[in-house]
Amino acid sequence: MKKIILFLSLFCILCIPSQVNAYNYENISQIEYLEDGSYIETTIFVSNDYARSQKTASKIARYNSSTGVQQWYVTVTGTFSYGNGSAKCISSSVKSGVYNNKWAISSKSASKSGATAIASATAKHSYDNTAYETKKLTVRLTCSSTGVLS
Repeated sequence: MKKIILFLSLFCILCIPSQVNAYNYENISQIEYLEDGSYIETTIFVSNDYARSQKTASKIARYNSSTGVQQWYVTVTGTFSYGNGSAKCISSSVKSGVYNNKWAISSKSASKSGATAIASATAKHSYDNTAYETKKLTVRLTCSSTGVLS
């Protein structure tokens, strides 16, 4: 009987799927349409959503053309502690890049304030090596005292 229980236990452990991706999809928090028809889509990814009092997550904002083609992005990654009625951002970092080589990231920065991780990036759109459009995106990722991210 012990061998059967041991065999079934090992079988169940091997059959349980492991976490393949370091990030779990959390939600698309918003789509903001701009006057020229372009839009910014933001998505939150949570990496260690099983922790009880600490969470690391990323929020990516993608700048899209009016035809829906992704142009460039900025991502803020924050580590938060939460619980007992309060939350605090422990660290904040920024990552940015382009999908379209006519855009170039000219500056980026990260900061934190209370329970919010903040990242900003500025991108320049150029044609024939002449910059004619500059866009700045700021992304804020906030953690509540119960660990809810927004």
